[in-house]
Amino acid sequence: MANLQLVLMVGALLGWSGAAFASEASARTILSHVLAGSIGSFAGAFLVKDGRLYAGLDAQSWGGAVAGALLLTGVAAFISRRHR
Repeated sequence: MANLQLVLMVGALLGWSGAAFASEASARTILSHVLAGSIGSFAGAFLVKDGRLYAGLDAQSWGGAVAGALLLTGVAAFISRRHR
């Protein structure tokens, strides 16, 4: 359970930092980036470990979590900019 919480917190932190650097940091933008980062980090860690998220956090899991969070946060930023 602690692994899942750590992965989600890493994603939320990366999503928040991505929203903090955005030119327009409204509450909606920040929330969407935090959610996208959390979902992306979960998906990245899950895919890298072949569905075994509770197998322990190693460098491979962290890399997948960070990559997934950054990827999905970038997609969320791209979509939010297109809809302005």
